[in-house]
Amino acid sequence: MKPKAFARAVARAGYALDSRTQLLFSEAGFHLNGEAIELPAALRETIAELAHRRRLPPTEAGPALTEMLYQWYCDGFGAPA
Repeated sequence: MKPKAFARAVARAGYALDSRTQLLFSEAGFHLNGEAIELPAALRETIAELAHRRRLPPTEAGPALTEMLYQWYCDGFGAPA
Protein backbone atom coordinates (compact mmCIF):
# COMPACT_ATOMS: atom_id res chain seq x y z
CA MET A 1 0.00 0.00 0.00
CA LYS A 2 1.33 3.44 -0.87
CA PRO A 3 1.69 6.14 1.83
CA LYS A 4 -1.36 8.20 0.80
CA ALA A 5 -3.61 5.13 0.69
CA PHE A 6 -2.20 4.08 4.06
CA ALA A 7 -3.02 7.48 5.61
CA ARG A 8 -6.59 7.25 4.28
CA ALA A 9 -6.97 3.71 5.65
CA VAL A 10 -5.76 4.74 9.12
CA ALA A 11 -8.13 7.73 9.08
CA ARG A 12 -11.01 5.43 8.14
CA ALA A 13 -10.27 2.29 10.18
CA GLY A 14 -7.52 3.01 12.71
CA TYR A 15 -4.31 1.05 13.17
CA ALA A 16 -3.68 -2.28 14.88
CA LEU A 17 -0.48 -4.00 15.92
CA ASP A 18 0.23 -7.43 14.48
CA SER A 19 -0.46 -10.20 17.00
CA ARG A 20 3.26 -11.08 17.04
CA THR A 21 4.40 -7.52 17.75
CA GLN A 22 5.40 -6.50 21.27
CA LEU A 23 5.26 -2.79 22.00
CA LEU A 24 6.23 -2.11 25.60
CA PHE A 25 6.68 1.09 27.56
CA SER A 26 7.66 2.28 31.00
CA GLU A 27 9.11 5.42 32.51
CA ALA A 28 12.44 4.29 31.06
CA GLY A 29 11.17 4.39 27.46
CA PHE A 30 9.55 2.42 24.65
CA HIS A 31 10.59 -0.89 23.12
CA LEU A 32 9.35 -2.49 19.90
CA ASN A 33 10.07 -6.22 19.74
CA GLY A 34 12.91 -5.81 22.22
CA GLU A 35 14.56 -2.82 20.51
CA ALA A 36 14.57 0.55 22.25
CA ILE A 37 12.85 3.22 20.15
CA GLU A 38 13.14 6.98 20.44
CA LEU A 39 9.89 8.89 20.17
CA PRO A 40 9.22 12.60 19.95
CA ALA A 41 7.50 13.84 23.10
CA ALA A 42 4.40 14.70 21.06
CA LEU A 43 3.88 11.03 20.11
CA ARG A 44 4.52 9.33 23.46
CA GLU A 45 0.93 9.46 24.72
CA THR A 46 -0.47 8.11 21.44
CA ILE A 47 2.10 5.30 21.23
CA ALA A 48 1.51 4.41 24.90
CA GLU A 49 -2.19 4.05 24.02
CA LEU A 50 -1.25 1.82 21.08
CA ALA A 51 0.93 -0.31 23.36
CA HIS A 52 -1.83 -0.61 25.96
CA ARG A 53 -4.81 -1.23 23.65
CA ARG A 54 -2.88 -2.74 20.69
CA ARG A 55 -4.83 -0.52 18.34
CA LEU A 56 -5.57 3.12 17.65
CA PRO A 57 -9.04 4.36 16.74
CA PRO A 58 -9.66 5.93 13.33
CA THR A 59 -7.78 9.21 13.28
CA GLU A 60 -6.39 11.87 10.99
CA ALA A 61 -2.84 11.23 12.16
CA GLY A 62 -0.29 14.00 11.84
CA PRO A 63 2.67 13.60 9.50
CA ALA A 64 5.11 12.30 12.14
CA LEU A 65 2.70 9.63 13.42
CA THR A 66 1.64 8.63 9.91
CA GLU A 67 5.26 8.27 8.79
CA MET A 68 6.16 6.13 11.82
CA LEU A 69 3.09 3.89 11.52
CA TYR A 70 3.70 3.50 7.80
CA GLN A 71 7.27 2.36 8.45
CA TRP A 72 5.98 -0.11 11.03
CA TYR A 73 3.41 -1.32 8.47
CA CYS A 74 6.19 -1.83 5.91
CA ASP A 75 8.18 -3.76 8.54
CA GLY A 76 5.19 -6.00 9.35
CA PHE A 77 4.55 -4.68 12.87
CA GLY A 78 0.98 -3.55 12.22
CA ALA A 79 -1.58 -2.45 9.63
CA PRO A 80 -4.71 -0.39 9.22
CA ALA A 81 -7.38 -2.11 11.32
